[in-house]
Amino acid sequence: MDENSRESSVESRELNGSPIASEAASRPQFPPLDAPLSQEQSTIVSKVGDKEARRLKARSERNRSLWFGLGMFGVVGWSVAIPVLIGIAVGCWLDSIFHSHISWCLTFLFVGIVSGILIAWNWIKREGTPR
Repeated sequence: MDENSRESSVESRELNGSPIASEAASRPQFPPLDAPLSQEQSTIVSKVGDKEARRLKARSERNRSLWFGLGMFGVVGWSVAIPVLIGIAVGCWLDSIFHSHISWCLTFLFVGIVSGILIAWNWIKREGTPR
């Protein structure tokens, strides 16, 4: 690329009719942060704030009961079981359509197990760390 073409490309970006200028003009314009909120907006903000406060309070309580542990056990179990069952169903369906030497049922069973373990791992990691 020579020097003239670089200068012309920079100049075209700086012009008002350039793609960069038209992209910036097409972005939504938000009101300033210190602008007063409407009644509907203030209601939504207060609801979101209340829900966030409840969530933070629930996460900060470390004396979790037996029911919390059983609930977590159930969630982790279902987060592994559902992908495994979906993998088996998809694999059996593919086995019925494509008759090959590869067992799609076993392949997607393995995919379901791996994805279920990853989902459970992320769930436990998210619930175990305070935000």
